[in-house]
Amino acid sequence: MRVYVGNMGIIVSNGRNVEEFGNNIFTGKSGIKKLTNYDYSDAPVRIGGEVLNEWLKSGSDSMDERSWALLEIAAEEAVTPLHDKFPLFEADRIGVFSGTSYTGSEIILENYKLYLNKQTYKISPMTMIKAMRYYSSSNLARKYKTEGPLLTYDTACSSSLHALGNAYKMVHSGVLDIAIVAGVDTPLTLTSIICWDRLRILANNESSPEKAAMPFDQNSSGIVLGEGAGVIVLASEKAIDAMKVKPLAEVAGYGYSNDPTHITKSNPDYMVKSMQKAFSDHPEYKDSVNYIQAHGTGTRVNDMEESRAIRTFFGDLTKNIKVNSIKSIVGHLIGGSGITSAIATVIQMKENKLHPTLNLNSPYSEFNINYVGSKSESWNISSAIINAFAFGGSFASVLVRRID
Repeated sequence: MRVYVGNMGIIVSNGRNVEEFGNNIFTGKSGIKKLTNYDYSDAPVRIGGEVLNEWLKSGSDSMDERSWALLEIAAEEAVTPLHDKFPLFEADRIGVFSGTSYTGSEIILENYKLYLNKQTYKISPMTMIKAMRYYSSSNLARKYKTEGPLLTYDTACSSSLHALGNAYKMVHSGVLDIAIVAGVDTPLTLTSIICWDRLRILANNESSPEKAAMPFDQNSSGIVLGEGAGVIVLASEKAIDAMKVKPLAEVAGYGYSNDPTHITKSNPDYMVKSMQKAFSDHPEYKDSVNYIQAHGTGTRVNDMEESRAIRTFFGDLTKNIKVNSIKSIVGHLIGGSGITSAIATVIQMKENKLHPTLNLNSPYSEFNINYVGSKSESWNISSAIINAFAFGGSFASVLVRRID
């Protein structure tokens, strides 16, 4: 069963929809800036890929549960145009899959402060509901009246790519006709920033925030956090035909692995295994891969190991493969990063060009990788691999193919 991308939606720091996001990634318009939505005067790092509060819907509960405020916008772009076709299918053959990692944590913290101040009477009875990782995706399922599986993945930076991969598997196997796949994360809270900074991996350049994220550059000082949401609607070949929708791309494989060797330093052997498994359904497509949307966070060791893994797995084919990282433009969305990478990949596939990897001035030369530099390049993507390699060892890779 072939599986297609039927529609997409996104809101991130440099774009409020697919068109705006697409235009801005090709011109290299960064969404990384000084943080302004809250009081960050006590934060050790005050930059990030922030979605401005003014972009959110008027009257939304953005101050109450930000992840749903973001996800609702992305879903309205991706799902609403197709929703009138959903009655063509049994409701239990439409599923919702999401990936996130930090949503809800700030709600728990704020209510814990009330407890410490002996103000428990102010704690809302909805607190624990809204603090659950799958609160926003549960809202999504209710809004669109789906009755199929409702699954939320929390595997740190690979969360939403695992959501996409597992959704693909369920549609590919014939269990589902349609899968709504979401990724959302909101790590730009004071507590989150402090904790990430304690790992000593946050980049900081307050005078020029747009220059802070430097994936695959030898002078990179770490990651830049970002927030946002993205949604992809997957559909089987029969469902695409029934809805009379022109597909945007084909999802053709899903790979995964677990790296048990170290909690933060990724082992390239397991990166290779993840990419290798992405071709399990279609091993013949490996030779046609000519683009990789890399995990590429800006942590020097892991960027080097991902480069090593690409070279190891693809060998001489590497010379025909272009590599970039969307995190240089919008920051690292943690659990939402995989879906952002997938949407960026499909946009590049459609437009026959590649977005730049901003601030890539001194790339690693020892792996002979064709990194896309600081300017957009013309390129016709035939088949693409999207990587997400998380702290903790949960790795994911997804194979996406062009539709002519």
